[in-house]
Amino acid sequence: NFSAPVKLNYAYSREELYFLMVHDSDDFNRWNASQLLAVDVINELQSTKAPQKAEMFSLLSKAQGKILRSALDRNDIDKAMITHLLSLPSESFLIENSQAADIDSIHAAREQVANHIASDLQEIFVKIYQSNESRSSYSADAKSIAERGLKNIALNYLVRSGSEAWVTACAAQFEKANNMTDQMAALRAMVFYAGASHGDLKEDMLNSFYSKWRHEPLVMNQWLVTQAIDPSEGALQKVKVLMDHEVFDIKNPNKVRSLIGAFCSQNHIHFHNSDGDGYEFLADRVIQLDEINPQIAARLLSPLTRGKSLDENRKGLMQTQLQRIKATASLSKDVFEIVEKSTIL
Repeated sequence: NFSAPVKLNYAYSREELYFLMVHDSDDFNRWNASQLLAVDVINELQSTKAPQKAEMFSLLSKAQGKILRSALDRNDIDKAMITHLLSLPSESFLIENSQAADIDSIHAAREQVANHIASDLQEIFVKIYQSNESRSSYSADAKSIAERGLKNIALNYLVRSGSEAWVTACAAQFEKANNMTDQMAALRAMVFYAGASHGDLKEDMLNSFYSKWRHEPLVMNQWLVTQAIDPSEGALQKVKVLMDHEVFDIKNPNKVRSLIGAFCSQNHIHFHNSDGDGYEFLADRVIQLDEINPQIAARLLSPLTRGKSLDENRKGLMQTQLQRIKATASLSKDVFEIVEKSTIL
């Protein structure tokens, strides 16, 4: 109930965060406790590179289990809030709040936590999915929206668990969905979490989605975003291939943001590849776009200027690309100012 935003640093124990997450009467405090508890577990995993031990995850998993059971036992529960409580901190947040961000270990640790929750709570996620699955016609009221959100985060965890039955169920939801939310959620769950062994099924679903919605530009933007932020191997090469796809147009700012912008700002594990190919790719696109639309080029450049918390190798690779952009002949004022003000140079 502060009248303005504040950052409060307090040395909560994990037991205290668990208690707040489960019992606090203020929804923001519950969400904040869930984020702090997850961050603490992820930080321990990625900073110590310790082997996985069940006790490292126990309180977070126990808290999420209680929250999920409350969604089954109570009719007055806010399911939209439950969805927020089940969402782990994003990689962007973890990187921004690290003094020396190790991209690879942050990604690996967050994945370990998510995979443990998926495995430990699989049975209750099944019940959550089934209890929130609607067989009635589509409705955009708040209750229906909240139920879809909770059902689809359960689907994410169930597909992540590695269960073949839930990969099949995900594909079935994609085929039978009577609304864009459920179809896109199923597509992303499959693309992000189903694993390399289901590569053909992923491609079939992506192609099917494209065939159905190819004449809807806004929907196609989300199709591009989904592939741009795919954490699977070969993501950058996929983005390069999509640049030649008929749905992409380098002169269309929305397409640029959906494909190139999404990859560079959200696909951290591949954009920040330690060999620097992600940085080189962005620099090439900025130089290309500077001749077409300097304002978009300047905005697209932003991920190359956010390296203060990265390791010295990545900082050096970023600096090399910024210097290359700066040395480009006839560089626009828009891009030059961003490069000049970068704290990496």
